[in-house]
Amino acid sequence: MRIENSKGRNSRSFTESYYRLVMDKLRSLAAGRKKTFSDFSICRLYELWVDPNTGVDYLVKHGTLRRIIPLESMFDTVYSAHMATNHGGRDRMHRYIKNLYYNVTNKHLSIFTAYCETCRASKRSADRDEDDLFL
Repeated sequence: MRIENSKGRNSRSFTESYYRLVMDKLRSLAAGRKKTFSDFSICRLYELWVDPNTGVDYLVKHGTLRRIIPLESMFDTVYSAHMATNHGGRDRMHRYIKNLYYNVTNKHLSIFTAYCETCRASKRSADRDEDDLFL
């Protein structure tokens, strides 16, 4: 949780319960409920998007199709990006993820790559090969 508390306002953390709360508020507003003061800021920041292929509702950043991911789904999202980029490092994953998701940060990606056994093993072998050049 330490990373989540140290981030700026541009990247918000969402627990699953807060994610559902925001989605429920947006659904009720779309159904015609009168807006309260807090609803104005939610509507300014987020909107619901329905995937035309699956019919599933997603919470997205207002004006974009960049999905917001709850913290409980963060590992699965970063893992799929890591596999899709063929064990890509932080920068390659960032290029892949930046247009798809709103609240996945470079810190999330750095931590994930630091603990990937395959990436750590290949980095160690690359370091050993580099050391052999200097002998």
